[in-house]
Amino acid sequence: MTVKYTKRTVLLKKAESIINAHKKKEFLKNKFAFNKDIDLVNVYKRAKLWIENNSVLNKGVRPQYELSDKYNDIAYPEVTGYFIPSLIDWGFRDKALNWAEWLLSIQHDDGSWYDYNDIDPYTFDTGQILKGLIAVYKIKPSEELKSAILRGADYILSMQESNGNLTTASKRYWYDGVTTELIHLYCLQPLVGISNLFGD
Repeated sequence: MTVKYTKRTVLLKKAESIINAHKKKEFLKNKFAFNKDIDLVNVYKRAKLWIENNSVLNKGVRPQYELSDKYNDIAYPEVTGYFIPSLIDWGFRDKALNWAEWLLSIQHDDGSWYDYNDIDPYTFDTGQILKGLIAVYKIKPSEELKSAILRGADYILSMQESNGNLTTASKRYWYDGVTTELIHLYCLQPLVGISNLFGD
């Protein structure tokens, strides 16, 4: 009797596994049902080409909205930072490490990172760069990287007002109220990530 129960349990588990796999397959099929002709390999290849075409050698990703040739050698630190976790997820580890090295080289003494013209420090930009550096630290930890991450976190915390609001040292690129202090909510995720990595 025990043997039958064990065989039955094993069969039920196998059946459950097959049903779950089928449900997952159906879910994915329905998710992409809007276009059954999607060629995911081609999408990946095009994304890879975009990354290569929009990378500045030994720096990061160039600002796309600047179409002038004068911006060909300028990389955008903020976008480079939050792009790094995607690079790692997509298998571009070497490029992610290269971009992180560049970000480390342009960090300012106060722990901040500046806009892509290297004129003003921005709290938001610093937070987005930290997202990338945290992702790199998880795959290739180093004391240099840890120090840069902690200095960046200290900079963000130094921009906190007495009411708890995060602000920024410059609002030069904050166009007539389009950008508000609420954007700094996006700086909380890297601060939590840093706390999880290194403790309080």
